[in-house]
Amino acid sequence: DTPNPQGKGRVLIAGEFANNWGHLGSMLAMARAYRATGHEVVLAVSDLNAATRFFFSADDFPLLQAPILRIARHPAPHQGGALNFADQLWGLGYADPAGLAAAAEAWIALLTGIGPKLLVYVNAPTAVLAARALRIPTIFVGGAFDIPPATSPLPIFRQAADLPEQELAVIREAEVVENINSILRRFQQPDLEFLGELFTAKDVRLT
Repeated sequence: DTPNPQGKGRVLIAGEFANNWGHLGSMLAMARAYRATGHEVVLAVSDLNAATRFFFSADDFPLLQAPILRIARHPAPHQGGALNFADQLWGLGYADPAGLAAAAEAWIALLTGIGPKLLVYVNAPTAVLAARALRIPTIFVGGAFDIPPATSPLPIFRQAADLPEQELAVIREAEVVENINSILRRFQQPDLEFLGELFTAKDVRLT
């Protein structure tokens, strides 16, 4: 069954970092499912050129450019790739409070202009942050690398991580959570206790 907001209405499917065919395929499947149940569907994607080729080959869904999170200059990341989901966000721009705030404001403006009754997350964390600020219900589509568990500290991606790397992952998670909370406070929303709390669906029923 397709998760459905209360009553028919507009649904925004957000793919902020949906930069591969797997993500785009998930977005297309959800878009078709919601359209089939009578909803108006809008998609926000990171790469309009790729998405246009993918979606308009068979469907005519409205496509919008997703706000781009600017990656600020920070100390070089450790070797071996992201340690966990929080470290991944840190490297994608969540280490920069000003840049994150600007991206969140852009998502808030986009959501306010579209007026969706539901946000569908396909690797779009800043869209989820904006939706939480605006109290827009959200559902999540993706795998373990796209949706973190509701635990803290978050699990490490690779088993061979040594103790300094594990400690660094905890520090990065705390930094990311604080930068997110600084935005939520501006909209009188409660702080997150841990990062995975942002990625939990609320007020969505199945039909």
